[in-house]
Amino acid sequence: MAQVLRSALRLITLDDIDRYAALTGENHPVNMDANFVCDAGFCGRIAHGLFGLASIGGIEGTRQRTV
Repeated sequence: MAQVLRSALRLITLDDIDRYAALTGENHPVNMDANFVCDAGFCGRIAHGLFGLASIGGIEGTRQRTV
């Protein structure tokens, strides 16, 4: 059965991306180099995929359970 998780809105900032990269050592140009990303056809740096997954895990861990 699918679950719907709701949380407060959260804007992912460049500082979040920089901190995640510093913590994990993942410094791929698509996440860290604005020129590289623009040359690839995007309009800004892209958050790490696992950053998003970790955020979902955080929401899951803090939601209230109902029985």
